[in-house]
Amino acid sequence: MFVSECVEIKKINRILEYTKIKMKKKLPGLSAPQNLRCWELIVERTVKKSV
Repeated sequence: MFVSECVEIKKINRILEYTKIKMKKKLPGLSAPQNLRCWELIVERTVKKSV
């Protein structure tokens, strides 16, 4: 169980790193706060799926 949790944390960290890169580029047609909210939702969904 502990090992899988570590794997999940790494996965989430990777998503967050990817998100940071994407945020710098900014999704077209969205303001930064909207962008951030979109990514938060994506991360939340990913976390829920993996739990």
